[in-house]
Amino acid sequence: MPYGDREVVARGTTMLRGMPGRRTAHGALWVLLVGGVGVGWQGSVVGADPVGSAVTATRRASLPEPAPLTYVRFLLPEGVRVTVYPGTSAAQLYPGTVRLGLRPGYRYRFELSNLPADLIVPPETQTVLYPEVTVHGSLVSRGGIRAEDFPVPLKFSREDLRQALNGAVIVKYVYLEDPSRAIATATTPESPLELQDADEPTARQQAMQQGRLLVTIRLGNRIPTAAELRQGTIDHTVLLPQMSRLPAPPCPPLFPVWVIPPFDPLAGPKPLQEECLINGGDRGAPLGIGPRQQLGGLDVGDVAVEYTRRQQRYVTTSNPVPLCAPRFVIRRVEWRPQALAAVHHAALAEERNFPLALKQREQPRLDFHYERLQAVQGQLKPSLYLSSAASAIVSTSQRLQAVAQVSGLKVNAVLVAPEQLTAYPTLAPLTVSKQIDPPGPKQPGDVVTITIRFVNSGDQPLSQLAISDHLSPRLEYVPGSSQTNRAANFFLMEQEDGTQLLRWELVGDLFPGQSGVIRFQARIR
Repeated sequence: MPYGDREVVARGTTMLRGMPGRRTAHGALWVLLVGGVGVGWQGSVVGADPVGSAVTATRRASLPEPAPLTYVRFLLPEGVRVTVYPGTSAAQLYPGTVRLGLRPGYRYRFELSNLPADLIVPPETQTVLYPEVTVHGSLVSRGGIRAEDFPVPLKFSREDLRQALNGAVIVKYVYLEDPSRAIATATTPESPLELQDADEPTARQQAMQQGRLLVTIRLGNRIPTAAELRQGTIDHTVLLPQMSRLPAPPCPPLFPVWVIPPFDPLAGPKPLQEECLINGGDRGAPLGIGPRQQLGGLDVGDVAVEYTRRQQRYVTTSNPVPLCAPRFVIRRVEWRPQALAAVHHAALAEERNFPLALKQREQPRLDFHYERLQAVQGQLKPSLYLSSAASAIVSTSQRLQAVAQVSGLKVNAVLVAPEQLTAYPTLAPLTVSKQIDPPGPKQPGDVVTITIRFVNSGDQPLSQLAISDHLSPRLEYVPGSSQTNRAANFFLMEQEDGTQLLRWELVGDLFPGQSGVIRFQARIR
C-alpha cells in the first residue's frame, strides 16, 4: 500500500500480522500454532522493493492483509513535546501532533516534555512523563483504506496529565469499533469517543467485545532509569516522519499478534471486518408484512420498500453497500496506589503487614485471554433464488447462478449473468438499488450522498409505495437534504438507541417501466 509517494511492501503467507516482507540476512522465522491459529514473524523491511510471487499475489488478492505498521497520532495540549527513543543516542524530539508508524507486537516508551506550567503543583518538580504504549494489531487494507490516513489516537488530555503528575495511573484501551455495535455519537478524528470504566479488566473486556483492540496506553508519574530506557528500546520498530524506509528489527515481537482469531474449523475463520460498515439490504430478522399490514423485521441498517400489487401487500429490499470509515474508541481507567508493598529477605522471621498492597499489573506478554466457543452461526451464499411473490434483486458477493419465479403450477426459470440482472421483465416486479457517493474510505465528520433508485420492472402497476431506511449508528441525516423526483411525504423518526429512521411515502401509482430516485445526505459519526 502506498506511504506518501513510497510503497510499503507486504509479502509472505505465514508471517506475523504487520510484519510481512522480504527475508533479510539476519531475519529469523518464528511460528506459533495454537488451536488453528497461525502466528509468525519474519524480519521485514518496510519500503523495500517488491519481489512478489504468483502464490503471494493470489493470496493477497483473495484476502485483505493487515497493514505492516500501526500509525498513531498524539493528541496533546498545546506546546507539549514528544521524544521518541528517550534516554538513548537515537532520541528524536517532535511537536505534540507528530504521527508515527509502529510495528505491532512491541512495547514503546515515549517522553512527554514541556508540560503546561499550571499542571505542576509545588513542591512537585517533575516536568516530564513517560507513557508506555503497547501495539496489539493494525488496520486491514480493504476498500481503499491506507493505514497512514487513519492513525490511532494517543490522547492525553490536560486532566490525564494532571492526575498522572499527582500520582494516579491512567490506563487506556484503544480499539477499532465494530460498526454493528457502534455507539450513536458524533465524533471527529481530533475528538475520539472516550468512555470511563471502573477497572482494567472491565475496560479490556469491553474493548475486545465491542471491536478489535489495537493499542494499550499506560501513564503514571514513575520516571524510568537510563538503563530501563536503553533496554526497552528496540531499533527499527518506529517509522519516523523523515524516514522512507524501515529496516528489519533485530528481534521478533515481544508478544504474539493474532493473524487470524480462533475459529471453528467447520465454520471457518471470521474475517476482520471492523473497518467497514454495511448499509442497506436486509440483515438480522427478515423483512415481512404482518397480519395488520404492518412492516416487520426492519433492523438497524436495513432498507425496506413496501408496495401493493393486486391488492396484496409486499416488501422488498435493496443491495447492501459497504462504507469504509474506521472509528477508534477509547476505554479509560484511572486508579491510585493505596499503600506500598515491601519485599523482605527470606532470612527475616519478622512479617510486616500494610493496610493495602500496591496493585501490580502483569506483563503484556503474559496477558492472554482464552474464550470457549459458545456458538457457531453459518451463512451460505445463494446459488438459486426462488420467489412465489416476486421479489427484488438479490446481491451477493458470489455470482448468482439462477433466478426463478413460481407462477401457478408452472415454473419460469431464466439464467442470467449478474450484469443483466438489473430490471428483468416480469421476473422482479420492483427492483431497488442503493449507492453511496463519493466512493472510497471516509473519516468521521465527512458527508456522503446516499441514492436509492427503484423501478417497476414487472407487468402490473404498484401502489402505496413506502421506502424506509434505518440508518446505521455511524450515520446521521443532514437536515433538509432529502430530495425525490416523485411526489412523496418524508418523515424523520429518532429512535431510542440514537439511530434515525427515514421514511418516504409516495403519492400515486408506479406503472410498469416507471422509476423514481430518492437522494439525501448523511454525516459520518
